[in-house]
Amino acid sequence: MIMLNFPAVAEILIKYTNAILAKNTATFMETLFNSYLNTEECKDYEISLSMVSKWLSGKRDLPSGLKCYYTNENMIDLHYDIEIGILPEINDYDKAISDIKKILFADISISEKKKDEISRLYTEKNEESAADFITAIVFFAMHRHASLPSSSIFIGDIILNCNVPKPCTYFCGRNIDTENLHKSLSDNSKVFIRGIAGIGKSEFIKHYAKVYKKDYTNILYIMYSGNLRNDITNMHFIDDGQSDSREKLFNKHFQLLQSLESDSLLIIDNFDTTSDKEKLFDDILNLRCKVIFTTRYSFESEYIFMLSEISDIEDFVNIAKYIYSNTDSHITIIKEIANTVYKHTLSFEMAVRLLEKGIFKPIEILNKLKTENIKLSSLDKIKIKKDGNTEKEVYYEHIKKLFSMQKLSSKEIDVMRSLCLLSLTGMQIDLFSSFMCMKDLNVINDLEEYGFLKINNKNISLHPLVRDVALSETKPSVTNCRKFLCNIKEKAKDFMRDVQDYTAFFINIESIINHIIINNNRTYLTFLKDVFPYMEKYSYESGMRLIVAEMEKIIPKIINLYPEDTALMLDYKATIEELYNNNLKKALEIQKSAVKTINTRKLTKKNAELYSNLYANLGGYYARISDFINAEYYTRNALRILYDYKKFNTINALIQIVNYANIINSMGYCENALPIIQDCCYMLENNGLDNSIEYASVKQVQGNIYLTQKQIENAINCYKITLKIYQTKCEPKLFEEKVKEICGIGIDQRLLIETK
Repeated sequence: MIMLNFPAVAEILIKYTNAILAKNTATFMETLFNSYLNTEECKDYEISLSMVSKWLSGKRDLPSGLKCYYTNENMIDLHYDIEIGILPEINDYDKAISDIKKILFADISISEKKKDEISRLYTEKNEESAADFITAIVFFAMHRHASLPSSSIFIGDIILNCNVPKPCTYFCGRNIDTENLHKSLSDNSKVFIRGIAGIGKSEFIKHYAKVYKKDYTNILYIMYSGNLRNDITNMHFIDDGQSDSREKLFNKHFQLLQSLESDSLLIIDNFDTTSDKEKLFDDILNLRCKVIFTTRYSFESEYIFMLSEISDIEDFVNIAKYIYSNTDSHITIIKEIANTVYKHTLSFEMAVRLLEKGIFKPIEILNKLKTENIKLSSLDKIKIKKDGNTEKEVYYEHIKKLFSMQKLSSKEIDVMRSLCLLSLTGMQIDLFSSFMCMKDLNVINDLEEYGFLKINNKNISLHPLVRDVALSETKPSVTNCRKFLCNIKEKAKDFMRDVQDYTAFFINIESIINHIIINNNRTYLTFLKDVFPYMEKYSYESGMRLIVAEMEKIIPKIINLYPEDTALMLDYKATIEELYNNNLKKALEIQKSAVKTINTRKLTKKNAELYSNLYANLGGYYARISDFINAEYYTRNALRILYDYKKFNTINALIQIVNYANIINSMGYCENALPIIQDCCYMLENNGLDNSIEYASVKQVQGNIYLTQKQIENAINCYKITLKIYQTKCEPKLFEEKVKEICGIGIDQRLLIETK
């Protein structure tokens, strides 16, 4: 803060005084206060350099006797000493007065009336006017504090339009949040309260100001309009002149903000912008007072206070009681409504207002929210007040405006369109960006800065309400998300490469299936067909069942349906029957139907791999009912197809070779089976896949063969490798199932103890 006081005025006068007098500041003071020093009271008073030094530095105030002497009656004595002793020694009084005026006008603690009164004394630029001005300014300055105040001045009578609004009457809860915010402000002078739109940031900060108003000398409130300079200029000071320019108003108002100390609090509400777009941002951060920003945007700051949903469900009941007169009769439904709208404060408030003013009953509103979500079909308009504005719209229009996506660029919309298909847990950024073919993360980082998405530990996700709005507004479909789907499909087709977190990957695929608009049946079917085998690899039951159900719905809608599509769907259904319905007999019959669906006379290089798989899987079912004659026949024919069409160096060939070895081993030809399975092991090891699920399966079959040959130690070593890989790669449940499977063929679990 710039303050006009005696040290500041004396420093300027000495600066423009001749060199001899300027060097001896004690002599300067004796000359300036000559009349007082010649009084009877001061006959023994002596001014020293050390004393003068403290006066000029503000460490010590002028003597009280000196200030009492120069009252209005004795100002003529001060004028005389300045006119006779000081003014003749000043080499450029016009510049000296100009410098003093700069401080005078910069000091916001001086009223405009006083500034005008003093400055008008020097208008004609002559010695007489100069003496009048210097006398007035010295007299005024010597009666002010010599140093800056340690606390803010009270400005409640100066500013008329910056009082903090009261929180809404039904505000409740957040007591712990309020305490934590106050603790944060004791250590951090600038705090950003961040949270999604409509969660109650503004009401929370109003509540905080009400609770802790006695802890601050001043609390100022500004509703951000999009331009801080305009907001500060539009502050209404009691002495603002109607003819004052906006530049003058801003300078005066901002100078007052600069004068505030840490005992004052400035609240800037709804600061929904970026630091590079707000030119005054750094200047606000440099203020000495405490500043709270409420924002949905992300800022790099020493302290971000994340405001999440109100946790206590009883608080929502209390909110409802202020709005809905029949709350006590429907408390259970009220709580369900709160959970259905994700405990989002504004969404809940609007739903409860519909109960009070709308045509629907509580259970009807609840069911509509569950089935229709944010697009709740109600023509009843809801009147709400938010951020100082009152609007009356239907439920969905309020939500739509709250998370307006119209301002986003086409690239940002593309990201939101694909991202809203994912589960609420989100996806790793590197994986998502690869599926989107991104060359950089600029768009993702911008959306995170705007508050549309969250990034946590390199994971990207959406708030459930934001996702619902994005689903409604961007309308993700098979066509407009084609690139995203194709890249996910290609990842799943890379069968030999394990996804780091396959469960999260599959959960996201399920979410895509549940939310995407199907406007291209053929492309969608291809996506489903290619994803299923990867889920089967990890025994991901819910996803496999979902895909089969989707294929059953989509296949009848395809006009030019290929027999291969139906055969593959039946193949997948057979897998479900065996693995999860424990109905091997039905699985076998379905697999027979799958084989009958195709015509081997139409066998081509393009469909050879599919035909081979169908035969091999049928052979596998025969093997599991111990019909090894049919099992060997179909498995051998499957391998022959791959060999004839030069598809022998594929993952399907590897799996079928392993299965064939297992079958001939069960038929008693273990001496023929072992070399086959050993070749498979070597192939995987040479390709760096000796830690894959596929390698674990091969080692398990190898263990079975050794067990048949009574080579118990070799068998156990193979089983140990199998279980070690499953324990590392798969979830505990799948690992335990594999342990039971191996122990079920006669291996003592105690021999496998080191794997657990």
